[in-house]
Amino acid sequence: MATSTKTPRRRSHKSAQLSKQTRMAYENGRRLLERISNDPMLAPLREDAEARHLVEQLRQEVAVLAMAPTLRIGAARRLQGVASRRRTAAHALFAACAEIRRRVKLRYRGPRHQTLRRAFGEGMPASPAKPETVLQFAQQILSAAPHYSSQLREVRVRAPTLQRVANLQKGLRACTPERLELRTARRQISDTLAQTATRANALCAALIALARRLCPGDDVSTLLPPGQVPKPARSARRS
Repeated sequence: MATSTKTPRRRSHKSAQLSKQTRMAYENGRRLLERISNDPMLAPLREDAEARHLVEQLRQEVAVLAMAPTLRIGAARRLQGVASRRRTAAHALFAACAEIRRRVKLRYRGPRHQTLRRAFGEGMPASPAKPETVLQFAQQILSAAPHYSSQLREVRVRAPTLQRVANLQKGLRACTPERLELRTARRQISDTLAQTATRANALCAALIALARRLCPGDDVSTLLPPGQVPKPARSARRS
């Protein structure tokens, strides 16, 4: 017997890019701070007021980047949590509404009761996979209930049942703005981390430029991986 395995959702290209960008900026900043603190050849850099200011700024940016995985994962899990609650709420509300529709349909058959059946959702396309349609289904039933109270009593649908539908509808509606707020918060976290990585890279470049000027005897090309060290000015190159 074949068994189906759930394929894990792949991260989006943008998410993977952000992860790589923040990780590289963190590693470069951490490596540079460690080198500046421990390398005797960089003593003039440690004593320079401008360099000390840049180092302090870089430490702050690196501290934020160190939290990047936790921030991203936390935001994603909160969003997944509200999505899960929304699915659960949609299924519960749909089940409650479908049971009322079923009772009305079984008790009131025939063409002369068609209006009544339609008032309680007969022929209405609603699915738990589409929470908006379930909300419409619930609203249809709640709107029709005051006009057909005696018919609902016949099928043993009374005030507590209708109140439960109203409560489930309220709960499902509350999930929508929460989901939008969490999506916005997740985007803000991503934007903040991207900006932090950019600032950290700029601070690294500024510190390396200062190291070239203040510590000419040290090989600043080893401070960061190849391709990430600013090139020396033209006048410093051999002709």
